[in-house]
Amino acid sequence: MLKAEGLGVRYGRLIALSDVDLIARPGEILAVIGANGSGKSSLLKALAGFVPSSGSITLEALTGTAPHIGYMPQDIGVRAALSVVETVLLGRLKQLHYRVGEADLAAAGSALERLGIAHLATRPLGALSGGQRQLVFLAQVMASDPQFLFLDEPVSALDIRNQLQVMETVRSLTREHGLTTLTILHDLNLAARFADRIAVLKEGRLLACAAPREALSQKTLEQAFSIEAALGEGVEGHMLIEALRPVG
Repeated sequence: MLKAEGLGVRYGRLIALSDVDLIARPGEILAVIGANGSGKSSLLKALAGFVPSSGSITLEALTGTAPHIGYMPQDIGVRAALSVVETVLLGRLKQLHYRVGEADLAAAGSALERLGIAHLATRPLGALSGGQRQLVFLAQVMASDPQFLFLDEPVSALDIRNQLQVMETVRSLTREHGLTTLTILHDLNLAARFADRIAVLKEGRLLACAAPREALSQKTLEQAFSIEAALGEGVEGHMLIEALRPVG
C-alpha cells in the first residue's frame, strides 16, 4: 500500500505540489491526470523519492520486505550501443550480482514477450523508433520485479494498438502480482477504461481521487482542464469522455 499525507514539493519559489493526500492499494491502478504543469510528474518523483518533499510517504510491500519501486520516467536517456535485451537486463541490476543468470534472462524474455517485442531482442536500441524504445524501457521496469509501479506517460509515443496492449499488460501485471500501480495518462478515455481510481490534479492540488465515474464529473473536468465535456458509456460498459469545447 502507498499512502501520502500532506505531500508538498517546491522548486525554489515554485510550488509544484501542495498538501496532497493520496492512497493507492495493491492490485489497483491509480491514474494521475491533469493539465500541463499541474504537478503530475512531480507527484511520481516525490513518491519515488527522487525529489525532496514535505509531508509523509508510506510504502508497505505485501511481502514484508523493503519496497521495490519500478519507475519509468517521461524522458529516458538512450544508450544507443546496447541491444534491446541488454537494456532490459539493466532493470535487473539489483539481482545480477555481477553476472547474468538464467532467472535474469527469463525475466527479460518474459517482459519482452508480454509487450510483443521479443523479436527485437538483439536489435541495437538506437535503431528503434521512439515508440519501440518506449516499449523496451517499460519491459526494463517490468523485468525488475517491482512491488510499486510508477509510470510517467507510458503510452505517449505509441500507436493506438500498442497503447491498448501496454495498458492491458499493466492491468494484468497489477492484478496478477498485487502491484501498486500509479500511471500518468493524458488520454482521459484510457484512464477511465483501465484505472480503478483516478487522481485529478490542478496547479499542484488534488481536486478528486475516486473511481472514474466520480472523479471525471463534468464539474471536475471543467475545473481541471477548462473544457466542456460530454460523458457517455462504451459498448463494454466503461466510461467515455468527449471534449466538446474550451471554456473560460
